[in-house]
Amino acid sequence: MLTEALTALASAGGTALVTAMVTDGWEDAKARFARLLGRGDAAKAEAVAGRLEQARAALVQVPEADVARVRAEQEVVWRTRLEDLLEQDPGVEQELRALVACACAWAT
Repeated sequence: MLTEALTALASAGGTALVTAMVTDGWEDAKARFARLLGRGDAAKAEAVAGRLEQARAALVQVPEADVARVRAEQEVVWRTRLEDLLEQDPGVEQELRALVACACAWAT
């Protein structure tokens, strides 16, 4: 069971990731989150990168009326993945915090 602070961090991470999907910083964000979620395994990181691209495509290809719904769905998906990661390896907390902090840079 995650602490409230780690649950909030996972939520912030999911939001930052989904927000980055529609910014100029997407490639950097994708690479860094794929590395984090792949935990040093190149094949896993590549698979995560593919899932991230699918999520981005789902977000950018929907009609404007559905963007908020798809965005919320993707935030839940990625928040859950980040919660699972934090439960399995609490040592990734600082790396995830650093990624969340980068979110402002990706938006520019």
